[in-house]
Amino acid sequence: MKKKRLLCGIAAASVLLGGVALMSRTEPAKAAHASQPPAPEVPVADVIVRKLAPSIESTAHIAAVQNVEVRARVSGFVQSVGFEEGGLVRAGQLLFQLDARPFRASFARARAELAKAAQQHELANLKLARGDKLVPGGVISASAHDVLMAEAGQAGAAVAAARAYVQSAELELSYTRVVSPIAGRIGDALVKAGNLVSGGTDHGSLLTTVVSVDPVHVQFDVDEPTYRLLSQQQRLPEGKRAATTVSLALADEQGFPHAAELDYLANTLDISTGTARARALLDNDAGLFAPGLFGRVRVPTGAPADTTLVSDKAIHTDQQGRYLLIVSAQGVIEQRHVETGHTVDGLRVVKSGISQNEQVVLSSMVRPGMRVKPRLVAMMSGASLADRRMP
Repeated sequence: MKKKRLLCGIAAASVLLGGVALMSRTEPAKAAHASQPPAPEVPVADVIVRKLAPSIESTAHIAAVQNVEVRARVSGFVQSVGFEEGGLVRAGQLLFQLDARPFRASFARARAELAKAAQQHELANLKLARGDKLVPGGVISASAHDVLMAEAGQAGAAVAAARAYVQSAELELSYTRVVSPIAGRIGDALVKAGNLVSGGTDHGSLLTTVVSVDPVHVQFDVDEPTYRLLSQQQRLPEGKRAATTVSLALADEQGFPHAAELDYLANTLDISTGTARARALLDNDAGLFAPGLFGRVRVPTGAPADTTLVSDKAIHTDQQGRYLLIVSAQGVIEQRHVETGHTVDGLRVVKSGISQNEQVVLSSMVRPGMRVKPRLVAMMSGASLADRRMP
């Protein structure tokens, strides 16, 4: 009997101890579950999709369509300077006036020589007319008549030479007025009143320079693949290339706010650099562009297509290159290495690595494998959440 009671006591104690042990195991598990922090909330954004043409970017500079060196064509002393340095001038505007007195004297002497030659020519013609009447009657010989004919011919040649001398003297006189050959912006006056300048077609003194201002050229170089693409573009019946619009940004400008028309592509490539010179025509009616300014151009190389865009603050870099953090459907962070391109209105083109229906993380405080609670925000500050597919 005592043995039976002892066995029952032992069994009851075992049950009690087992319950205590079970309670001791479940309580820490509940406590650990209760102490686990909730998934952090992170900002995510839908990728933006726009229909954009593939393009390349290149460094460019502004050049004048016309750039003229104004040189003296005759020698003489400068009497006056008729322009404001750095200002705008008209075509035909007087820039420099040289001392014209020696050239007026030469012109007057040439006209006098022409008048003298004309009188001699007239006299020779009268003698020849008389000789023509006297030859049939034998009054003068045939040889004497030949002399009269030669004298009349020489007098006519002298008139032509005198007339050419007059034209030359008149032209040199006109060169004392140095006028602007084009409309544009003039440089500084390299000579002042009182200076002696040398004329001529080879070593004439440089007086100033004038550059046209509207329109201007945008000059840049393209590599061989881009050259082939541009060369294969549609051509018009007369052989010209169909109009291609390129975009320009100056060094301190965001985006590419200026449009120009591609009007020239070199017919050969430079074998030393593997590039070809291209040129676009840019309106400059507001006077924003001056020759020598540097900038960037974007040149389309194909037809528009849907293009994925993300904010630069969503892009990270590691040893393998650039990557984005993506939130999966289960709320887990995934890492995607991507190939990126140029920027468009503050957004970066993503050429490959993500699809157009994914969400990217706009925070750098998370890592791959974390479970998060996504909070949808706009990709661009100030934009609407509905602006996923933009025009």
